Amino acid sequence: MTQPKDKQTQNSALLQVRISRDLRDEFMRQAKSDDDSASRLVRKWIRKYLKTGSQEDLFNT
Repeated sequence: MTQPKDKQTQNSALLQVRISRDLRDEFMRQAKSDDDSASRLVRKWIRKYLKTGSQEDLFNT
């Protein structure tokens, strides 16, 4: 019998985005420099986009 997955794992999905390697590397470096994670930043931007219903001010945090 398999172990039940924790709630966070059951509620997670993977979003793949195709970007250039250079852009990804720069983004990862900047996120680390800001003591943040790429995943956390993307989740924050998605929530803000959904809340505002548009791209207006999406990146003005």
